[in-house]
Amino acid sequence: IEKSTLGIYRIKLSTGERELMYRNDIVDAQPFINVYTSETGKRIKEVVGAIIHNGRPEVIFFDENSELAKEYRGLQRAFPNDYLHITSKTADNKSWVIESYSDVNPGKFYLYDRETKKVSFLTASRPWIDEQKMSHKTPINFVTRDGLTIHGYLTIPLGAKAENLPLIIHPHGGPHGPRDYWFFDDEVQVYASAGYSVLQVNFRGSGGYGREFEDSGYGQWGGAMQDDLTDATLWAIKEGFANKDKICISGSSYGGYAALMGVVKEPELYKCAIGYVGVYDLPLMFNKGNVAERLGWGKRYMEQAFGGSEETMKKHSPAYNASKIKAGVFIVHGGRDEQAHYENAHVMRDALVKTGNEPKWLWKKTEGHGFYNEENRKELYTEMLDFLKKYLN
Repeated sequence: IEKSTLGIYRIKLSTGERELMYRNDIVDAQPFINVYTSETGKRIKEVVGAIIHNGRPEVIFFDENSELAKEYRGLQRAFPNDYLHITSKTADNKSWVIESYSDVNPGKFYLYDRETKKVSFLTASRPWIDEQKMSHKTPINFVTRDGLTIHGYLTIPLGAKAENLPLIIHPHGGPHGPRDYWFFDDEVQVYASAGYSVLQVNFRGSGGYGREFEDSGYGQWGGAMQDDLTDATLWAIKEGFANKDKICISGSSYGGYAALMGVVKEPELYKCAIGYVGVYDLPLMFNKGNVAERLGWGKRYMEQAFGGSEETMKKHSPAYNASKIKAGVFIVHGGRDEQAHYENAHVMRDALVKTGNEPKWLWKKTEGHGFYNEENRKELYTEMLDFLKKYLN
């Protein structure tokens, strides 16, 4: 019987016969590829194992007794807290470049001499990051109101006790397909550095947990996908991690939508919301922006994702429900955003102003779907922390 999660098969091309090499019941498997140069000088790519992201990343070799598996496991023992990726090899296979990264390490590169078994440091992708000052992510899971197991990550500020802390729910973008991973996350570290715990949730519709899990998010914008975030928040309160009176929700793109929809549906649960390049008017997105302009599949995708009718889209649009919002709101957007069309920000601000709940506002006319200019990003994070301080301290 076929299962929902992706497995790795060996296929005999002459007959089409398939042999299952590895499958995980919870998460999709990705191929672990060994690239090398043969004695004849031919470059060969061979799938020798699987990579899974069920919490922390893990490599499973089809043959744990192979030379590569033993050597990789030896390297792992030298970097017990990191995930290792072999980025390249010399033609004679005597030297490898490996990258190590983790929840607190955005990436460091090393040269590994296979003959001497020595590893020497080459460079870091972001040398200004001191991983000793970063906060760790812990994989978590909980059961939703309808009995579905949801996975995610909880980051506790460095040196803090995981008890009664101010909490930020941080939904990812996408939403159909992307997911949160254990790896380094800029915004999570910014929030944690200011003393806030952060909960990332791979709500239904997220990728990586099988076909059925991803498909279950279609038609659930503002519905069950949003309820998963609410249930995550209630779980954190029940477990004692979160101070129920100091919780905010913040995200970008779909995460920005979920942040504003969160304070629509749960006006008593969240003290504030940050919508960063978010979607707030589903009928507007259906008709304007680069998704709507993708002939054929763009609107078919949105009909499937949003739930179809304009009435349903308005029901699940924060801009049409601004009167229900009691929390403080911060709207961040770029004037060149065609993904979550920039008019979303103006429509949402106008709707909030009409209710007497004028939001904090950060607008950069030269930015698109996210801030990339260094000074703009500095201003963004400074303003985010000032906003959160007002509601969570």
